[in-house]
Amino acid sequence: MLSGGGTVAAASGLYTATTTSSSAKVRAAGGGNSETATVAITPVTKGQVYVFVDYAQSGRRKTPFYGTFTIMNTGLVPVDGWVLQFTLLPGIVSITNATIVSDHRGRYTVKNPSNNPWVLPGGSVSFVVRRLPARNLPFPSKLIFNGVPVV
Repeated sequence: MLSGGGTVAAASGLYTATTTSSSAKVRAAGGGNSETATVAITPVTKGQVYVFVDYAQSGRRKTPFYGTFTIMNTGLVPVDGWVLQFTLLPGIVSITNATIVSDHRGRYTVKNPSNNPWVLPGGSVSFVVRRLPARNLPFPSKLIFNGVPVV
């Protein structure tokens, strides 16, 4: 880091800005090359989170049924970590792009994968649940996102 305040961690090389910084001048070097750049620093804003949860299903008799949940951030602040609770007939056999935290008689709690907790403003994340063939997935009910009912 050449200017702009803040610190650089020795072990990782990651830059941490001060709370008053709006930009920093940094230099990267390696393999005999060196470049300098000025980067803008945008603070993470805290505030009300607004999301929309969509659900779509696919599959037919004698094939697995899939339910795709899409969480869309319609607000102005990023979501850093999410938990979605919902009621759905028991029998989910697998899930992708999320982790099932609990399943109690069809009341499921799922959370973001550890490698992707963010939902940026205007962005979305999706996860898919799978049931065995011939067991249709009705639409989920009683959705709660990060402790707040989804209406």
